[in-house]
Amino acid sequence: MRKFNQDIHQKIVNFWRRSLHSQWLLLLIWIAIATCLRLTNLDGKPPWTDEFSTLVFSLGNSFQDVPLDRAIAPEILLQPLQFNVNTDINHVVDNLLTHSNHPPVYFILTHWWMQLFSVEGELVSLWGARSLSVIFGVVSIPAIYGLARLAFHSRLVGQFATAIMAVSPYGIYLAQEARHYTLAILFVIASFCCLTISIRHFQQGQSLPIFTAFIWGVVNSLGIATHYFFTLTLCAEAMVLISLFFFEEGRSKKQEGERKKLMDTQTSTKEGRGNKEKERRKNLMDTQTSSKEGRGNKEEARRKNLMDTQTSSKEGRGNKEEARRKNLMDTQTSSKEGRGNKEKARRKNLMDTQTSTNFQNPVNCGVLNPEEGRGNSVDGGVLNSEEGRGNKEEEKRKNLMDTQTSTNFKYPIDGGVLNSKEKVESERENRGEVRIKKLMETQTFTKEGRGNKEEARRKKLMGTQTSTNFQNPVDGGVLNSKEKDNFSSFKVKKSSKFYLHTLIKSLASLYIVILGTLAGALVWLPFWKNGYSSELTKWISISDGNLKSLLSPIFQFLATGITMLFLLPIESPIFPIAIMAAVVMILFFIWLFPLLISGTINCLENSDINLSIITFAGVILASTLLFFGFTYIFGIDLTRGARYSFVYFPAVIILVATILAQIFERQFVKSKFLNLSICTTTGKKAVILIWLMALLSGLTVVSNLGYQKYYRPDLLVSLIQKKSDKPIVIATTHYTHVETGELMGIAWNMRKKFQQKCRKESICQEKHLERVKFILVEQKNDRKNTVNSLHKIINRLEYPFDLWLVNFASNFNIAVENCQVDKGEFPLIDGYKYQLYHCHYSGG
Repeated sequence: MRKFNQDIHQKIVNFWRRSLHSQWLLLLIWIAIATCLRLTNLDGKPPWTDEFSTLVFSLGNSFQDVPLDRAIAPEILLQPLQFNVNTDINHVVDNLLTHSNHPPVYFILTHWWMQLFSVEGELVSLWGARSLSVIFGVVSIPAIYGLARLAFHSRLVGQFATAIMAVSPYGIYLAQEARHYTLAILFVIASFCCLTISIRHFQQGQSLPIFTAFIWGVVNSLGIATHYFFTLTLCAEAMVLISLFFFEEGRSKKQEGERKKLMDTQTSTKEGRGNKEKERRKNLMDTQTSSKEGRGNKEEARRKNLMDTQTSSKEGRGNKEEARRKNLMDTQTSSKEGRGNKEKARRKNLMDTQTSTNFQNPVNCGVLNPEEGRGNSVDGGVLNSEEGRGNKEEEKRKNLMDTQTSTNFKYPIDGGVLNSKEKVESERENRGEVRIKKLMETQTFTKEGRGNKEEARRKKLMGTQTSTNFQNPVDGGVLNSKEKDNFSSFKVKKSSKFYLHTLIKSLASLYIVILGTLAGALVWLPFWKNGYSSELTKWISISDGNLKSLLSPIFQFLATGITMLFLLPIESPIFPIAIMAAVVMILFFIWLFPLLISGTINCLENSDINLSIITFAGVILASTLLFFGFTYIFGIDLTRGARYSFVYFPAVIILVATILAQIFERQFVKSKFLNLSICTTTGKKAVILIWLMALLSGLTVVSNLGYQKYYRPDLLVSLIQKKSDKPIVIATTHYTHVETGELMGIAWNMRKKFQQKCRKESICQEKHLERVKFILVEQKNDRKNTVNSLHKIINRLEYPFDLWLVNFASNFNIAVENCQVDKGEFPLIDGYKYQLYHCHYSGG
């Protein structure tokens, strides 16, 4: 038996080790998939203006080095992208805080990172710059696993979270940009971990550990120092904490009301039962009393008749007995008299004989002779015998009377002997009375026993309730099924006063978090205020209140949420493919949406994960309110930038993973839409199908058929090379370094195109680049002054050339001296509005 137990134990240990190893192996597989997807075609997508900001500021350079209001060569325009060994992090911080609106943490890390991939005087490596973001994106895979395990204590939820995060098109899109969003996502995950721990401690009435509070404050400070919009995550967490407190307080009050109501109901029910019991007992007692009285009257009548009969019988027997006794006494008297006469005669004869002999034996007061003694003894013996017989007869009669008297106690009969029928009836009635009496005593004892047991049970129950802090607030009595169902819904174990006391107590442990977070936020307040009131954020401002401006944020927000999971090639240049992809996505979402809703409901019904589900769903809801609040109240449309949704992206992944884990355990899955059953399958197959759809979505982003860059300079460069066979002049107006980045994108892609065309022959590249000039016209207050500045610049150029106005602030079709507008049709290109002019005349 001992060996058998050891074998079982060893099998369990081996299974646990294999399971643990398989868990880590599966996690490594997800990490490998995520790494491959994020590194694929990493530098194939063209950099855009935001990435140029990262590259320039991370190198410690500045956009201010680019000249304005004159024609410059591509090398001069791209000079801020050259690696300079003389710069350090001080240059990074100074240039960033002076000319940008972002905090410096990510840019400092990128500065150190790009030193591994850059050469003095050469342009920075785009692959190297983007690879740092890839690393942070890959690290988020095990991080999201840890968050899921911490929140739900489930390996299955953790594995699904990593699986979805690994192939998420939104996650891949952010990881393939040289921007700070993947690092910010890591801090969001870390902050969510601290939030989960804090809620768990507050629920248990415990203070947050000092170390956890310190870590939380540091994480929040670093998050703010990475991206200012991290404060939206903090606001969402604060809203969740406050909402949970008021929710728990309201539910506690509701529970107390329900408890009081139930206790009142139980009390009234108990009183009603007591009144009914008293009434029943009273009715029973009345019935018993009436029955007893009826039986008593019948018994009294029967006894009276019987006693009359016995009296008459007794009188008859008494007369007979009296006559018999009289005859006996007469006989005894006559016998005694006869014997006395005989004895007297005998004694007389004897006396005579003695007298005659006295002279011979003179005795004076002497002792009798034997005869006299015998005579005396005989006389005495006869008398004594007679008296003894009388006494025996008297004792016999007395015993007979005593027997009848004792019988009268058992049978209520006054004298006489009962016949068999009367005795049976009397015994039966007496047994009935005894049975009723015993029944009443038993009922009384049973009721008292039940009362004592009920009192003990209630006392024990009240003691249990006190120890469990009114988890089941019952004041005595046994709950029925309905009442149990009502109590099963009470998840709050403390009263509202307790929660208020707990919150106040917990705030003391949150002081470190609050102070650390405020310190981390207030440091950047001056820079944030200057940056977000500048032209850099003008693009997200709502300038008009037309219908499109009101409806667009809703659709943009929904589109971002959907593409966190699924995104087929709807941006394909082949229109039929884009249409087909859109149709498939719509049908798939119609099938998936009911499953997500039912899964969410089932998760909320699970008390073990209810609080965690509410927490992450609350973060998503709070973030939604914040986004729409900024959009419709403050006129700042945060939904225009899908990348800003990083503030709640991990919460979406966690929530979806929890729902998938719930679906995975189902034997059958039936999606219902408009009361129509669609695609019935097993839960495991449904989850696999969802993951494969997400994988296709990730491949779509890698192939640049989805989540394309906001600016497509590669398409514009291809068009310029196709349309222009003369020297090229590309001009734009300059507000901020954003416009400089737009032209940098064009110059970067031209250089790349010429490298491919000339196969890295430097002379060929220089020859082509010499034909290209860039002009940054500083924006004047007056539009005419801006156009006049452009005229002055191009008049100094050699003709002929083609002038491309790109994102020029003034209206198109402006009159440019010695230039004619090309009336041809041109395609739309993301990020660039352009117009072609052919200039042939050289002014003198």
